[in-house]
Amino acid sequence: MNLAFIAFYLIFLLGCFVASIFIIYHITRYSINKKSSTIMLILFVSVLVILFLINFSIFINIDIINAFNFVSTFNLDSSSF
Repeated sequence: MNLAFIAFYLIFLLGCFVASIFIIYHITRYSINKKSSTIMLILFVSVLVILFLINFSIFINIDIINAFNFVSTFNLDSSSF
């Protein structure tokens, strides 16, 4: 369960990283002028880094074993349906 949760989190981070590369490409490619492109890139990358650091620090502090403790209390036998 722990490895699955970590794998899903890493897939989520990879998806966010790909989306941010997509956004950075479009900011640089389709900006009106160079000055606004530079300002928007600095703003986007700084907010992106801050959000990734906050997300990662919160994920590290989650007690995964106790957070999913309720799953073991479910009775999923065929007789319970």
